[in-house]
Amino acid sequence: MAIQMPEKRFNSIRYISRIDSAIDKEASDREAYEKDPMGNADKLVLKDGQEPTIFVLNFELNSKAHELIKNSRSKRASSDGVELSMGSWSQNVCRVVLKDIINPPGVEGIKFKKDGRGYVADSTLDILERLNIVDEIWTLYLGMTNETQEEQEHAPN
Repeated sequence: MAIQMPEKRFNSIRYISRIDSAIDKEASDREAYEKDPMGNADKLVLKDGQEPTIFVLNFELNSKAHELIKNSRSKRASSDGVELSMGSWSQNVCRVVLKDIINPPGVEGIKFKKDGRGYVADSTLDILERLNIVDEIWTLYLGMTNETQEEQEHAPN
């Protein structure tokens, strides 16, 4: 009898950015969509003849991806004693969870490229950062994984 490998699970989410010009912002219920992008995709109304840019995200991460995210967080005290979160946590979350961009012309200037490790390349990440899409993806990650920044910062190493 042949060995059967279990099916690879790929829990992907297709996300449309707040800034996408294909979305009719007046007719859409963005708040409902943000609460559940998969269940409430019908809450977004497209402008006639336009297709949105779709960000394909996967929050089921392997141990290397988790380690990259964990190591991107560091803290230091500011001059007034307040702890500041340093590092690139949001960028690394975006780097590892973003798996594809469908129809990139919907958000100008984006070209999806991967680095040698299979993560989002710096050139793509720079554009996403300028457009505040990194923060959108990071916020979605926090909500979908039920993690908060405070929980992440105080997680055991």
